[in-house]
Amino acid sequence: MGHLIRMQGLGEMLEGHLPYSVSAIGGARSLLQKAGLKTEARGAGMPKLEEVLLDFDPKRDILVLDGYNYDLPYQSRLKEEGFTLVRIDDFSNKHVVADLFINHAPGVEASEYTKEEYSQLALGSEYALLRKALLDRAADRSSEVNIEMKNILLSFGSNDPEGLVQKFADMLFECSGVKQVVVLGGKAENENLEEKTGLSAPEMVELVDQMDLVICSSSNIFMEMACLSKACASGYYVDNQMNIAKSIEQSGSAFYLGDLRTTTMQKLEAVLNAGGLFWQSTFESKKKMIDGRQQERILKLFSDVA
Repeated sequence: MGHLIRMQGLGEMLEGHLPYSVSAIGGARSLLQKAGLKTEARGAGMPKLEEVLLDFDPKRDILVLDGYNYDLPYQSRLKEEGFTLVRIDDFSNKHVVADLFINHAPGVEASEYTKEEYSQLALGSEYALLRKALLDRAADRSSEVNIEMKNILLSFGSNDPEGLVQKFADMLFECSGVKQVVVLGGKAENENLEEKTGLSAPEMVELVDQMDLVICSSSNIFMEMACLSKACASGYYVDNQMNIAKSIEQSGSAFYLGDLRTTTMQKLEAVLNAGGLFWQSTFESKKKMIDGRQQERILKLFSDVA
């Protein structure tokens, strides 16, 4: 789902500024269309090279690839055919053949990649691909914090393979003072847990505004939460979350939980009792991470490669 959210953010940034064409697969089509993207319906899987070469024109179209199945041979063939290629990825230690490579995880360094001479790297949160409803809020953050952690939002991805929603919900309902726990995208067998799925970006912002604390994975959801003045605790559970997790630990932009699979009740209680001064310091770090000028930078990048 993170791939689709990034693509929606990119679509909203580009809409009305540059001509572009996007190949959408399966259920992605309706999500991207809501962002104003001109989509071509595909089957349930990565478009075959033959389909791309037939349906798109290297003299007209910029191809944007975001997904782990677009390997180096696939990208190299598209470059051989003359396409301008933009690659979005959250892993480092790779060779880049795309004209433009974007990894918006904070703290990523150019030294982590090898690349072709023509390839341009856009690394770090300065190039965060965020949806408009979130990015608009980055320029108008509040500095107030509610230190009474009564209403808590959990978000660990739609699949939640580690059962983190269940784990955290069970612990939170044992903590005094916690009144409401809401999960964004996952499920848990707890009758007191409220589930929210399929929210638009404005609906998600409205939900977060009602919460006192967000506990989330160090992934795209944290990047979006960095646009808001909201107490946030975050950690990782898979490898592609490590870059953002390390940045959180180093910058103090959230209460750092480390490996979410090993979070204890003691650490969770420390989050709930962190206090206003600590949360204020995380807000300042978030402002440095997301300054609200991301669209301006992305448009400049696309203008350069177009």
